[in-house]
Amino acid sequence: MATASPTNYQAPGILGGLEDITIHPFISTYKLRKLVETKATSLLGGGPTQQLQYLAIRNVTQTMWGKIQENQRWIGPIRLTYDFHDELLIVKVMPWPSHEAAHCLFTTRLILKLSAMGMGPSDLIGTGAGTFRASRSAKQADCTYKPRQRDRIID
Repeated sequence: MATASPTNYQAPGILGGLEDITIHPFISTYKLRKLVETKATSLLGGGPTQQLQYLAIRNVTQTMWGKIQENQRWIGPIRLTYDFHDELLIVKVMPWPSHEAAHCLFTTRLILKLSAMGMGPSDLIGTGAGTFRASRSAKQADCTYKPRQRDRIID
């Protein structure tokens, strides 16, 4: 199996704020899973800074991006951001149940605030943790919402 070493390659765009993290070469989804497991173990072992939650993976083709998305639950508790042009994947490792609890709490507070403004519970539709695509990149959200009146499915 091929081995490669991490580099400090600098791709513009999605690395904003993460310029100092090591960028690993993509070898396989299995190796990605091992990187995620190692990162999660490290995060659970101490008090990390926010930046330490991230992995950057280079040379991820669009075909491999699709396979990574298909196998995401097997890989681990992650959110993904992908740059199609630079073939760069940013992985946010989230080993804590408190992360899921935080966005559930946000949803509850949002509904209560909207209710206080006179909006009904169905005026804002939760659209889940889908992947949103732009011309150059794709990003997974923890949770998203849109007004019920919108007609376009992909808004």
